[in-house]
Amino acid sequence: MAKAFLFFDMNNDKGIQMNEFHKGVEGLRVKLPKHDIDLVFHHMDLDGDSALNYKEFCGFSEEKRRNIDPFDSLDNQ
Repeated sequence: MAKAFLFFDMNNDKGIQMNEFHKGVEGLRVKLPKHDIDLVFHHMDLDGDSALNYKEFCGFSEEKRRNIDPFDSLDNQ
């Protein structure tokens, strides 16, 4: 998930803004209408700050669901 996050975080500011999210989805060659990409982004943006942090980005991943995300240990240090 960390590599995927870095792929989307094009300006390396540790947050994924809407335009980066759109470019990232397009870079994956996923064909979705702009409106649907916006809906996904807003659903993931749990704190409503118009940027996805790492935890928000990973929130729906299998690693997070199974509680095996290797970066969780870094957050607790």
